[in-house]
Amino acid sequence: MYNVIRFVGCKVAVCSKGTQTSIDEALLSELDIKPEQRDDWQEVQNYIEALNYSLDRLDKLPAITCYLLLFVL
Repeated sequence: MYNVIRFVGCKVAVCSKGTQTSIDEALLSELDIKPEQRDDWQEVQNYIEALNYSLDRLDKLPAITCYLLLFVL
């Protein structure tokens, strides 16, 4: 289930952050991004990194807390 949330989070990061980064570009490495687009790409990467960190932390919380958090999302 977390993989679905990760994918949706990636799509949300691209669509809602007001960046000019496509979902394909979000999956590329920094070296593959044009220098003038790297700020937008980095903003999307920061969002994805924060989401992934949060999802990884869910495994360390009691099950009821995870359920409540996922219910809210």
